[in-house]
Amino acid sequence: MHCFFSECTEVIPVKQLPPHTACKLSKSCSAIKCCTDIGVLNSTVQTEIDVDRCRGKLFIRIEKLETVIMLTDFEFSKWQKQSIQNVFSVE
Repeated sequence: MHCFFSECTEVIPVKQLPPHTACKLSKSCSAIKCCTDIGVLNSTVQTEIDVDRCRGKLFIRIEKLETVIMLTDFEFSKWQKQSIQNVFSVE
């Protein structure tokens, strides 16, 4: 299901998506939502990354779990690891 849909009018290069994943880039170009089929679980997982430039926040969501990163505290160009409610880890 390698699908990528975009409502964004900017040209944004996108790498090849993993198998069984579909994503959609928002009209504002600042959020992407993905859905991945997990065959062995007979289920799907929804993920989302959203940059709120006005409030200076980065939202990372996996299903109903969410973490918020303040962009004023974020060290750009440095590899970082973020925990999402001690269930998932994102690098």
